[in-house]
Amino acid sequence: LLIHGYHLAVEDQAIYLPAIEQHLDPRLFPLDSIYFQSQTVLTLFDDFMAFCVRISHLPLDAVLFGWHVLTIFLFLLACLQLTRRCFAEPVAQWAAVSLMTVMLTLPIGGTLLLIWDQYLHPRAFASVAVMFALLATLDYKPRAAAWLALGACLHPQMAFYGGIHLAILAWWPLLATPGPRMLLPAFPWVSSNAAWR
Repeated sequence: LLIHGYHLAVEDQAIYLPAIEQHLDPRLFPLDSIYFQSQTVLTLFDDFMAFCVRISHLPLDAVLFGWHVLTIFLFLLACLQLTRRCFAEPVAQWAAVSLMTVMLTLPIGGTLLLIWDQYLHPRAFASVAVMFALLATLDYKPRAAAWLALGACLHPQMAFYGGIHLAILAWWPLLATPGPRMLLPAFPWVSSNAAWR
C-alpha cells in the first residue's frame, strides 16, 4: 500500500462496484445494469463482496479495502512459501518476497495491466488461488484443482492461464530429464541446456 497506494472506484471498479451495489440494493441501476452485468456474469466476485458486506455489517468501502489488504498479504505469503523451496537462506527468501512486493506495481509487458491493481480486483483473488495451486502442484497434491476452481469462480481468465502453466509444470517431469522443477519449461531445449538449468 505504501508503494502502490489505494484508489477506490477507478478503472475496472466502474464495472464491479455497480454490480456489488446492485446486489446490495436491487433497485439501483434499473436501466443501465446491462453495462456491468454482461461483464460480471461469469464471476462470483460481486456476489461474494455483497455477501461480505451483509454478514460483516461494514460499509462496502471498508470491505473492499480489507479484502485488498488481505489478498496482498495472502499473495506475498504464497510467494514466501515458494521462495522457501528455491532458497535455503532466510535472507534470500525475504529478498525474493521484497522484490516481488516492489514489482507488484509494474505493468505486464504489452497488456497495460499492472501485476497487482491499486484497488480490489477479481484478478487478486485468482492470483492468490493460482499461487496456492502452484504450491500444491509442486507437492503433487490434488488440492491444486480446488484452488484453480476457486480462482475460476472469481476470475475465469486468470485461472485458465494459471491452469495452463500448472499443467506444464505437472507434466514436465514426465517429459523431460530430471532437473530443477522450478524452471519454466517454455522451450524444449531447456532440459538439455546447462545454462538454463
